[in-house]
Amino acid sequence: MTKRGLEASRADVVSSFTIVKGTMIEESYAALAAWDFDRTKRQNLDHVREVNLVGAKSQTWLRDVGKVLNRRFDPAGRDRPLALLAKAGWGLDEWKPALLWHLTRDEFLFRDFLVGWLYPSWAAGAHRLRPEELHDFLREVGTRGGVTEHAWGEATLERVAVGLLRMAADFGLLKGAAVREFASYHLPERSFLYLLHAFRDAEPNPRRLIESPGVEDVPHGARRRGAGAPPAAPVPEAALRRRREPLAADASLRERPRLRREDGRMSDLEQRIKTVLEPILELPDPRTRLSAYHDMPYAIFRYDPEEELEMRRLVSLLATRLAQKGKRVSRISLAECLDEALRSQNPLEDWITAEREQGPSTLVDTIHEVLSSYAPLVDLVAARMPAEPDPLRDVVFLLRTGALFPVYRTFSLLEQLKGRVQVPAILFYPGTLDGAAGLRFMGVLDAEHNYRPKIL
Repeated sequence: MTKRGLEASRADVVSSFTIVKGTMIEESYAALAAWDFDRTKRQNLDHVREVNLVGAKSQTWLRDVGKVLNRRFDPAGRDRPLALLAKAGWGLDEWKPALLWHLTRDEFLFRDFLVGWLYPSWAAGAHRLRPEELHDFLREVGTRGGVTEHAWGEATLERVAVGLLRMAADFGLLKGAAVREFASYHLPERSFLYLLHAFRDAEPNPRRLIESPGVEDVPHGARRRGAGAPPAAPVPEAALRRRREPLAADASLRERPRLRREDGRMSDLEQRIKTVLEPILELPDPRTRLSAYHDMPYAIFRYDPEEELEMRRLVSLLATRLAQKGKRVSRISLAECLDEALRSQNPLEDWITAEREQGPSTLVDTIHEVLSSYAPLVDLVAARMPAEPDPLRDVVFLLRTGALFPVYRTFSLLEQLKGRVQVPAILFYPGTLDGAAGLRFMGVLDAEHNYRPKIL
């Protein structure tokens, strides 16, 4: 078989191994962000293993990560734009949709699952999804062009079914644990623009793209609102099957303006991250440098609210550098915590209606009560902390703090987290200083002068 034939056939191979191992989103991001295009793929993967670039907990997992990365990605070819996005410092919330698009190229089973089972289930009005409901679909994978190396037993069917649903949840399409449900999905603007470039590569004719299976059947209301639709729905089946290398996607990677001084030197924000924050976090045990309280091993990193996007870029790069030094960085989005709290009480549409009917002031009070009593924000944050915390290795970033404005003050959150955090953590705080130790949330609210955590 020719090399072209071998490459084409890989897209039809059904791999239970990669599905069971999962999305490896953060591991993929760390590896591609540090990818050296002057080295071969083998040299880069060897480097990932030698320095444990992905922060693997064991040699077995590190080995498996290398195998999956080798199977899934071609950073020197069709996946080069994905690597460039990671190297440019895109946040994970923006990078994940691009990863999902690239992942479906060679992951036949995941692509087949999204197009042939998950989306039809949503379109048919399914609410709860269980692994056993996937078994018959998986047994017939050969009839849809999939190539398996051997027959699957019932145990393998169950593991693959669980793995597929877990991968969909990792990408934000589903929620829940043992029983999955469809989740409302927001596609970030820059991710959407990137995917438009990729769609154009897959199908230059816009009419054929719109009329592809998987697009024309989407209800108009769902197109308009998102209405809980999985993002796989707008990815037409025909485009998935006819994909070519997304070279035009490089157009979306043009360097955006950065907060740099006119003389070309680092901005104040970048300098503070590199010279103040990073030297602390790379210490074997950063806790004593972050806090004088043993049960509050966290600090506040303040930045100006208008620096939000630049801060996200710089923090992503910081996480990569720390991972290269053996640290395991976890990101907790306070925006996601807020979203989960609100949806636990009412559908998002009801909150929008309430704001329209009752006014913003009443809604602010209601949401504050939810985050304080009904779905405590502190519990949502604590649940996202590392499951097996290692203070000498783990570092936690609390991000998207601005999403809490003006409904919840971070002072309350940090006080309530006392005794519930065992590893070094940083709350990235958008606001302004008021005196030596006061903080004004988003530069708007009255200053709070009673923070016990150190302000960096």
